[in-house]
Amino acid sequence: MNDILLKMHSQHVTILVILDLSAAFGTVNHKILLERLQHDIGISGVPLRWINSYLSNRIQGIAVQGTLSRLFDLDCGVPQGSCLGPLLYVIYDSKLFNIIERHLPDVHCYAEDSGFC
Repeated sequence: MNDILLKMHSQHVTILVILDLSAAFGTVNHKILLERLQHDIGISGVPLRWINSYLSNRIQGIAVQGTLSRLFDLDCGVPQGSCLGPLLYVIYDSKLFNIIERHLPDVHCYAEDSGFC
């Protein structure tokens, strides 16, 4: 808030953009994430296979008042509530952050702490 007020006071154009990424962990494409890990981060071989295994063969069901829905495969997303999930998401979405930083050099990013490790 202080940065916005200072920019406005010095008569700079100030834009506030709010992105709701609360469900973003569930949208991570595994293929794209594994490609970024390999090409952008340099992870390959056994460690990359470990991460692929970590992401693969996951299922989910929904329980309502003790009744469980049918189970279905999860072919996208990173495990929520894990310590690795936020890191994998940031790597996955790093291209977005690079674009923002390139076009808005004075940008500030803030993430609401919702229990990340």
